[in-house]
Amino acid sequence: MKIIYVQQYFNTPDMVGGNRPYEMATRFTEAGHDVHVVTTRRDPDPGDRTVEVRRVNGFTVHLIPAAYRQTMPSWQRIRAFLTYAMRASVLARRLRGDVVFASSTPLTTAIPGMYATAFRRSPLVFEVRDLWPAIPIALGYLHNPLLRSAAVLLERLAYRRAKTIVALSPDMASEIIAQGVPPEKLVVAPNAADVGRFDVPAEAGLRFREERDWLADRPLLVYCGTLGKVNGLTYLVEIASELRELGSDAVVAIYGQGSERPATEALAETLGVHGTSVRFFDPVPKQDLPAILSAATLCTSFWIPIPVLASNSANKLFDSMAAGRPIAINHGGWQAEIIARARTGLVLPESDAPAAAREIHAWLSLPVAERQQYGERAKRIGVEEYSRDISAARVLDTLEAAVGPTFTRPEIDVAGRDT
Repeated sequence: MKIIYVQQYFNTPDMVGGNRPYEMATRFTEAGHDVHVVTTRRDPDPGDRTVEVRRVNGFTVHLIPAAYRQTMPSWQRIRAFLTYAMRASVLARRLRGDVVFASSTPLTTAIPGMYATAFRRSPLVFEVRDLWPAIPIALGYLHNPLLRSAAVLLERLAYRRAKTIVALSPDMASEIIAQGVPPEKLVVAPNAADVGRFDVPAEAGLRFREERDWLADRPLLVYCGTLGKVNGLTYLVEIASELRELGSDAVVAIYGQGSERPATEALAETLGVHGTSVRFFDPVPKQDLPAILSAATLCTSFWIPIPVLASNSANKLFDSMAAGRPIAINHGGWQAEIIARARTGLVLPESDAPAAAREIHAWLSLPVAERQQYGERAKRIGVEEYSRDISAARVLDTLEAAVGPTFTRPEIDVAGRDT
């Protein structure tokens, strides 16, 4: 089966950012399929219009030049989305796949998905990674009423045209069904725990601590990800300041970049915790995360208090599972329900830093063996319920079912070759 995987952002493990498309494409290829990822080069030379083609892990990656940075103004980001959508439409159609798997965000990836399958027997499977346009509207990014109307229309058209919709959380699926989409059209395949990648010896974390004289045996709270408006990392800085007032020697390490990093660092300076209780670092590639999380006492994931964001499927939760580390979040929704049910971490108040700091301080005061049990439970649920293999198999079953009864899965020998 020839799978055309349309995803604007593609990262290998040696790059910074989430790598769901890489992990999915790798597993689709291992199952015997011909996979073509249609994505972007986000830092092309000015005027470069060349589509670069690479082979990665047995699949083909087509890289369209479309400059993009999270720190860009909204109008430049929209231009990048539309540039990719137009060029990906032509390329994806020319590749003539048996199925087109278009994955948002942004929502504009639906355009090449629909164009590539128009008037053809090949079906479209549309993956919803974030609730667009609900999130940018809630954040105030879509002020123009024409752009809002166009985005809502595109969303409805994508849901209608897709043979199947893959949602990254049950809450997302519920929101989509509430718009009138039949439940049988939905499949839930969350972000996943890369258990094998994070299975590092305890010595990796000990070595990480030994190499940093500012850390030693202090409790370490880790945030790895974007510092954008939706993440609200100033709240974590406020929590760090409150922890210091409580007498805690815990240190917060923030790895990431984004439009809100300057303001977050400025607050840390104002509160007198920059370089002491809070330390900032550049983002790291996925392959460097296991050592960092191995050294962590508590992972963290934050959103600003906007209800629609609680439906998200944050990589941070699943990376903590894979690493066998507890996590603290500050929102409700399905992820909070997992943490509460499995007792894998803390669900903090969404905006009350003193109360959140008290909860963390009390948790850090528990016996080490009791805190370790939180991590052990996180690892168990990651392996048994949320492993990457489980999620990828669910998506692959969906793609094969969309193609229909004419599809026969290739037989693969032990060496991974077609027979």
